[in-house]
Amino acid sequence: MNGPEWISAKYGMLLYAPYNKEFTDEMKQVVPLSDREWRGVEKAWWISEAWVDEVDALLREHFPEYQG
Repeated sequence: MNGPEWISAKYGMLLYAPYNKEFTDEMKQVVPLSDREWRGVEKAWWISEAWVDEVDALLREHFPEYQG
């Protein structure tokens, strides 16, 4: 994987992204625990539909190559 990628999932989206501590910390501040879940087997974050735009903005800040 070169950069972040969204995949449609039930009631939200799965986010596959290279590890970036600053992004992860900020995303956890923005998205409530009830609306996000780390899926270790898939190595992806599930993000509720309600927060996709906010997380997309964070991706643009932390991953310059992201075209979202």
